[in-house]
Amino acid sequence: MSIEKGNSGVQYSETDAAKKIVEKVKEGFKISFVVKETDNADEDDTILYSVDGGDYSEAVKASVAVQKGKVSKADSIKNKIYECADGDTTRVYRFFDGSYIYENSVGDKVVNWHAGRYDIQRSTLLMIPFYYVGEVRTLFNHSVGTDNTITKISGGTLNCTVEGIEYEYEKAEDFVGEWVAKKDGLDWTFTLTADGTSKLEAREGTKTVERKTGTWEIYGYYMVIDNNTFLNASSITTAIYGQLQTGPVDRETGKISGFSFIHNDPDTPHIPTSFDAPEYDD
Repeated sequence: MSIEKGNSGVQYSETDAAKKIVEKVKEGFKISFVVKETDNADEDDTILYSVDGGDYSEAVKASVAVQKGKVSKADSIKNKIYECADGDTTRVYRFFDGSYIYENSVGDKVVNWHAGRYDIQRSTLLMIPFYYVGEVRTLFNHSVGTDNTITKISGGTLNCTVEGIEYEYEKAEDFVGEWVAKKDGLDWTFTLTADGTSKLEAREGTKTVERKTGTWEIYGYYMVIDNNTFLNASSITTAIYGQLQTGPVDRETGKISGFSFIHNDPDTPHIPTSFDAPEYDD
């Protein structure tokens, strides 16, 4: 694993050892791991590590005291929504099973969002964004208080109300396939593959007027999409997300008959908010 300034987010204490590690990150280094298997069934295997091709040493687990008043396990915030007032804005953190979606709203308008993966290590909430629009940091470091507060590493504490996730999680396999919709005189096709690629295409008669391709995932009951190719240069939104709700299951196929997708994409032509399974002639 290569670690360098451009691909790493660093949080550290002002100690001599931590400062040396930070300098090493600036220089860049490679760390390798191997597992040394034991012949004794009553003993655990040993993890060994090597830095920049040097000799292997045993990795030792260090125990760290839990910070009083801070959440120390990711399971403590899983399946919860933190809604936090911050002046004129409202910040909403939705924590699913290892994934999250964050929204920053003014009134009813979402002005900033990102989505990705999260974990809590040593009482620190780490959020790595994979889906976003514009510029965003590579790593967000916060702490979550047992009193329902979220404190940003840069300073400032948000007082939040907390409630449980309100809907059941959707299954990615239910959405794999081709879906169709008609909106504003355009025929839309939405293709989602099992390997995580997506294609949105709109036609007016035989003419293709929109095409976006990218990758997709399911976070809880949301779909997140990162588009990387566009038919129209005027498209301004590289990533979108939206809440899902599946339609009834088709008795013949055993698959969902369609779904609603309440998304945030402002581009035109506007992506439909519901799609159906296509009908085929026998």
